[in-house]
Amino acid sequence: GALNAAGCLVQSNSDLTAMGGAAVTAGDARAAGGASGAISPTPLTGTRVMSDPFAALNIAYPAGCDTTSITSTSYLNPGLHCGDIKLSGNETVTLAAGEHYFTGGSLKMGGNAQIVGTDVVVFLKDFGSINFNGNAGLSLEGRKGGSFAGFALIADRSFTGTLELTAKNVRKMYGTVYLPNATLLIGGNGNKVSDQSPWTVVIANKLQVTDKATLHINSNYAGASVPVPQGVGPSTKTSGTRLAE
Repeated sequence: GALNAAGCLVQSNSDLTAMGGAAVTAGDARAAGGASGAISPTPLTGTRVMSDPFAALNIAYPAGCDTTSITSTSYLNPGLHCGDIKLSGNETVTLAAGEHYFTGGSLKMGGNAQIVGTDVVVFLKDFGSINFNGNAGLSLEGRKGGSFAGFALIADRSFTGTLELTAKNVRKMYGTVYLPNATLLIGGNGNKVSDQSPWTVVIANKLQVTDKATLHINSNYAGASVPVPQGVGPSTKTSGTRLAE
């Protein structure tokens, strides 16, 4: 696997390791613990632990379910979407602009199923597993205004599981991906993830890139339609990828 964040900081609050032929390319690489493997440039180690810039962000869910099942092609208005999501055909779930809160037992996307949204932020909570695989697609352009401007994907702090993106069509995660206590797993042989995003910031408890997949962390902030949240971005030197562990 590979992490391509050539214009960004890659920061680990523990160890930073590239294993089994994996490679990390960054503008700046730092680890509070140690570092090993193919990491460019040579990382600084023993650096200070970087605090969570969004520790005070209110991720409270609204009350009352607006939808209770998503089983086919759907157009979803903002709100609280309750229940399992298991799509494996040619379904497309289109998210209208706004905040979309999802909660349920499992979220599994396969086949050619797609979730797409522009000017949206997706919240995830109470899922035992979250999997995008096969030819499934996830295309998100983050919120352009409001309390969550600049965010594309947020996991509730109670979610300590894994967001598994091993599908071929996860080409756009335009905005901030905030998984404070969760793992982001990028996989799939040769898959390119988020390469079509002008910029992406990832803050996760753990990040794993496997199977010769590549996670692209672009930093084309100038003129971007999705604003960069305060606390990350080019002026703070916390742009890019940050791992709590």
